Amino acid sequence: MRKQSRQSLVILVMLIALALSSTSCIKEVKPQTSEKPGPSPSKILAERELNRPPLLRTKGDVPIFVDWAGKSFVRERETARKAITEARENRDVVSALTEEADRSQEINDYSRTLLVLSILGEMKNEQGAKYLLDFVRRPLPEKGTIVDGEIIERTLQEMLQAKAVDGLAYMRSPEWDAPVERVIASHPSRVVRAEAISAFMWNHGDSREARRELSEYVRKEDLILLDRVRRVKGESADVFNRRLKVFLKEHPEVGPPDPQKKNRPERPKIEKSKSFEQLPPKF
Repeated sequence: MRKQSRQSLVILVMLIALALSSTSCIKEVKPQTSEKPGPSPSKILAERELNRPPLLRTKGDVPIFVDWAGKSFVRERETARKAITEARENRDVVSALTEEADRSQEINDYSRTLLVLSILGEMKNEQGAKYLLDFVRRPLPEKGTIVDGEIIERTLQEMLQAKAVDGLAYMRSPEWDAPVERVIASHPSRVVRAEAISAFMWNHGDSREARRELSEYVRKEDLILLDRVRRVKGESADVFNRRLKVFLKEHPEVGPPDPQKKNRPERPKIEKSKSFEQLPPKF
């Protein structure tokens, strides 16, 4: 009996020693730092001075302005537009923006490329529009990273070219409407063609004349895009839903299929066992 107690005591001491050594190891590897955590992003944004964009006068101003634009709030939109408009005729700034778009795409910073293309489109500058047109004409990647049967690099390029064609349509002139119509007629990507149709219609007030003009260029498989419903700013959900209902009525092929009742086979009847009818035994 004493021998068993002695063994138990030895085992207990060993377990305590093991636990203490594990604790000390944990303390040793725990990183020690005297640096305090920095402010949260929400605090940084709250302390940021609004509607004070950086200057946009030289090539060196462009990266700083793009950084600011990427962090700006919706309520700073008009301030940003004003700063961009004031730099419209500055050829150095426009050239720097085109270089920034190419540079950011080369390093796969697609969100920044998208932002720079938006700024170029907002400028409504001839020099910038020529770059946007060249960008739209660039060949789409045929090889790359395939996910779910889709080439990711191609999808990203389609997204960027769709933004570039927005800028061309925003020029709102016959000179630049013509290349947009060519994109609608012959671009290999339906994503880009669809955006070109939407941008052309929006910049022409979704008028019947614009629809009639585009009907000469739209491919047969894209005709439905002329009737596509777009919810405009300030439009109530009820008004939009009514227009959407009309669209689905005119194009039932894009609506969801009617639910069909599935015929299930009858389940075989299971006879009750007599044992189930008996009461459980008493304990």
